[in-house]
Amino acid sequence: MKLLSGTLEEIRMHNSMYDETAFRLTKETKIQFPEAFEGDFVIGVHTWNKGGGYGKFFNEYSSLILENQKTSISKESNCLNVVLEIHNDFLIDEQSYVEYNQNDNACFKEYFCAMGSWHKNAKRIEYCDIIAFFLASNNELTDKEDLKLLENLNTLADLTLELPKDYDFSYLIPPVEVYKEIIEEYCARMDPRKLAPLQKEIKDLKLFGTATQRIHNHLSYKLGQIMIRNSKSFFGFIKMPYLLIAVTLAHKEQEKIYKEKIKANPNLALSPLESYKDYQALKEKECLTYKLGEAFIKATKTWYKGGFIKFFFEVKLFV
Repeated sequence: MKLLSGTLEEIRMHNSMYDETAFRLTKETKIQFPEAFEGDFVIGVHTWNKGGGYGKFFNEYSSLILENQKTSISKESNCLNVVLEIHNDFLIDEQSYVEYNQNDNACFKEYFCAMGSWHKNAKRIEYCDIIAFFLASNNELTDKEDLKLLENLNTLADLTLELPKDYDFSYLIPPVEVYKEIIEEYCARMDPRKLAPLQKEIKDLKLFGTATQRIHNHLSYKLGQIMIRNSKSFFGFIKMPYLLIAVTLAHKEQEKIYKEKIKANPNLALSPLESYKDYQALKEKECLTYKLGEAFIKATKTWYKGGFIKFFFEVKLFV
């Protein structure tokens, strides 16, 4: 590159992976492409700006301008080691220059996806560190040359290389396909076992949700709820016996259906209440509603021994 004005400081940029030599363009620097490259296209530029350190690679950015007799293109770059594509056609002519972008007055402005110049905290540094330009020849091939080039490429694609035994280290490559089959077979066997407890929990949640909801579905809780709700009015006392009988019969029918399903498929059995995450909901069994229904069920089983008389005394204790 030919230096037309300013300085072109040489800077060494390196880290644990790369070691590059960059040339710094400042506001006063202007360089020109040599005559040997006239007629070629600029397709990319390799930059590595020396920024403010970790965390500022994307917020700090630089910008340069490519300019020839017909057009000008501005290109932004961050503070990482990157190669930027030039999306618009830029043909090198006898007056093709590169300089630091100060005024943002280029015909085409090309952004970089990994550069946040739009961000409110973005900061433009006053230089651009360039490592290299990538050029593409503008030579036009004839049809015969195109066909010959295509034939050569096809020949290369079909070519089988044989390495000498001294340089053949393929035996070091593990049998990846075999390992893949072993892992897939293991996963096919183990995944159902690992997922079984989770699927069981999901099934229980779909059916009854939580331990609290399951307790509320117990016959004791249902009967206690009916007695409390209907004990507040005269008409409630009148319809209470009918409601208790109807709910009891419906609950027994549900239990019958559930047992038949379990007999056909034992996997449908519900988990113990203690296994639920809200197992503390077992305290619901100590509430008045549950105890009242539980005492009523005991009374119906021992009615011939004066179960209901005992029930009325127990109700007074609960209240």
